[in-house]
Formats: sequence, C-alpha cells, structure tokens
Amino acid sequence: MSGPPKPRILIAGWAGAHNIGDELLTRAVVAMVRDAGGEPVIATRDPQATAALHRTRVVRWPGVWANVDAVCIGPGGIIQDDSSIWSLPAHLAPAVVNRGRPRIGLGLGADPLRRRSSRWLIRRALADQPVTVRDRQSANEMSAAGIGATIAADLAFSLPFVQQRPCKDLVVAVGADAVPGWLRPVSWRQASAATNVAEPAAALDRLSRRHGLRVVFVACRGERDRRHGAMIAAGMSQPCMQDMTFNVDAVVERITTAAALITSRYHAAVVALASGVPAVVVSEEPKLVSLVHDVDDPLRLRRVQEWPEIEITAGRVRPYQPNTQEASRRVVNDLVCVAAQSAARRHR
Repeated sequence: MSGPPKPRILIAGWAGAHNIGDELLTRAVVAMVRDAGGEPVIATRDPQATAALHRTRVVRWPGVWANVDAVCIGPGGIIQDDSSIWSLPAHLAPAVVNRGRPRIGLGLGADPLRRRSSRWLIRRALADQPVTVRDRQSANEMSAAGIGATIAADLAFSLPFVQQRPCKDLVVAVGADAVPGWLRPVSWRQASAATNVAEPAAALDRLSRRHGLRVVFVACRGERDRRHGAMIAAGMSQPCMQDMTFNVDAVVERITTAAALITSRYHAAVVALASGVPAVVVSEEPKLVSLVHDVDDPLRLRRVQEWPEIEITAGRVRPYQPNTQEASRRVVNDLVCVAAQSAARRHR
C-alpha cells in the first residue's frame, strides 16, 4: 500500500525568463524542497524550457490556480514596483489567492517601494508568514511594509560551485538596464542602445593587453546582455569572444574557470565569489553595492564606478561562503512539513 503523496510546493519566482540568476535560484529552491521531502512545482514563463532544465513539474506563470499544498513566493528580487504597476501584483498573486494554504517568502530581494498599495499587497500576501531576504536593505523594505524578515545569504550560494584551475579568459557579464516605464511590463521594453560603449571597450583592451587575457562576453540576462556585449565587442581592438547563448551551465563554467570577472550582474558575482574567482563590479545597483559591502574583501570582490578605474587581479582567491544559509533551509523544511500534513489529510 502506497504512502501519502509528497506535498506539492509551488515555487513562484521568476523562472523561464532567460535570466541566469533566476534559474540558479530556482535550482537551489528545487533542491531544498526535494531534500525536505516535497515535490516542486515551478511557475514559469517558459514551461517547456523550465521542465527540461529543472526536471520537475511546471505551471505557466504566475501559477495562481495551481493545484498545490503550499506556496513559496520567491526567490529573487521580485519585491519592487518600479518596473511596472503589474509586476508586484502578479508576483504576489499566488500567495493572495492561496491564503488558506501554507506560504512563505524565500530568498527575496526588495527595492524601495513607491506606493502604499504595494505595501498593503505585501501584507495581504505574507503577513505573519516566514520570510527570508538576501540583505539588510531588503529586510528594511519589508519591515516598512509591516513584514518581519530574516536575513539569509542568497540561495545561489547553496549550490555546489567548484573551484577550478583558471584559464586565460577575462569573463565579462554586463548589460544595460531596461528602459524606464510605468504601465508597460518590463518584458515589453528593450534595453537602451544609447549607451556609451567606448569606455568599456577601451578599458577591456587595456586589461587584455596588460594581463595577456582573452576577453569573453557572456549573457546573464538574455537579449539585453547580448546586445550590450556585442556593442562593446565591436568597439574593441583586441581579440575577444562572444559566448552569448542562454545556457545556465555553460555560463557557470565560463565564470568558474575564468582568470577574473567583470560584471554588472548580481549572480555572476555570486558564482565568482563561491568558486574563488576575483571579481570587479561596475554597477550602482543597490543589491550589488550591498553584496560588495557584505563580502568586505576587495581581493575577492570590489566595485568601481567608472570603467577607466577598473584594475583586476587574475588568478584564484579563497572562495566566499556566507554562514547564513540555514535560515532559508529551515523555512523550507517547516513549509514542507506543514504541507505534508495537509497532503496526508487529502490522501485519507
């Protein structure tokens, strides 16, 4: 006689959107849910690709009416109302609709919220539920919305990145931001092409000559990174390579075997940190500023404001592994346990 079914846990983050970071986060949560005895069900923009990548059940994003036993909002930087008025309601809808089921917020990043209605919606979705966030800024924003949150390291740090022998590549993972907008979803807006690429091209030429490295461009955020990288590459005089296909494992391999990384993408920096690759951040994004501050080790990770300021140290450093992962794992274990009780009652 078979036992009770595994509890189905809806993972409502941002899978299937051609974002390497979000796929790494999804991979981490899937592993945590399975380790806890649950069955992951991923809400995704691209069901076919997500099912193939993560080998699990999927529903089309946002998965509001999925037949599940519990809901996980996150992970990722989805607590924001700056990209459009539609983003936050869509991300929180699974928790609002399924208020009678166990639910958590997991590995969330929160930007400053512009509207009181956004804070009300967050309370509606996650009040009195366990929530973990990736940094102090996110915890402060959730607190301003009336939600207590525990700070835990970004979930991608829980993945098994291996320190590898460095090759002679300087990997560059950069991209332009989306064109600002209010009513239009961000997926309808392309990254601006009116970006100064002369300075990045000159800086990369200088670093390539000085250190004897080949510059390799990778795309962490799909088309916007491909376009931006191609524009910089076209302005360079030194030989370079564009490896811009969307392939999570290929991008991770490029970074973990690099001599050094230059990036404006959060999870490219996380992969470098976890695998001992020295990295330079060229970005003013709060989440990256916060990551540099938390690491507090310029040999591993440092930030510059302008491309002409960039210097690199090629080679290997000691991998960085924060000690705050267990908070997220406990939250997932508790969610699956409560959901299992619900699934057992349904099975009887």
